[in-house]
Amino acid sequence: SAVGLVLGCVGSSLCLRSCDEGELSPSTAGRGRHAGPSAAEMGDCALPFLALGRIKERTVLAYYSAHDSEEQTQNFKDTFKKVLGAAATKLQGGQRTRYQWNAGAVCCLMDEQGAFLYCLFTSTLEYPEDLAYQLLDSFRVEVEKVDGRVEAEWGSLTYPLQPAMQELVAQYEDPANVAPEPLPDP
Repeated sequence: SAVGLVLGCVGSSLCLRSCDEGELSPSTAGRGRHAGPSAAEMGDCALPFLALGRIKERTVLAYYSAHDSEEQTQNFKDTFKKVLGAAATKLQGGQRTRYQWNAGAVCCLMDEQGAFLYCLFTSTLEYPEDLAYQLLDSFRVEVEKVDGRVEAEWGSLTYPLQPAMQELVAQYEDPANVAPEPLPDP
């Protein structure tokens, strides 16, 4: 695609892998080195990054990073922008998917209208996928309460959504502390 992202299937999950040249291409589980922070670099944080983007203009509207490192945060944002670009052509309204990234995953949920993409980065593939989508659905509910989201500019929703994003990440950080809810069919 135009943004250099190709989605490939591994089982029932879509995966992405960053090649040495910085391009994204299909990956198979457990093969290759992925760009971005390793699990060790992400520390003990199970949920290092949460983001919201508007698909039409590929605009990052809000993000929360559990890290103080600007370099790690920038890496998450850059990867999210690539996923956001690919979502415009690869996903449909209401669809959700999970990409392999590093030792972890990027779980994505597109709203029903196909206007917004909600993404959660996990530091390991073992983080329960159902809980990741539960968090993203709760995040979607919070975003829908914000006026002006349709016209919002780059990053302008980070501040108003920061408390909700921080609270959701803290709540879901330890899967043992969250009761899973049934998810709607994809």
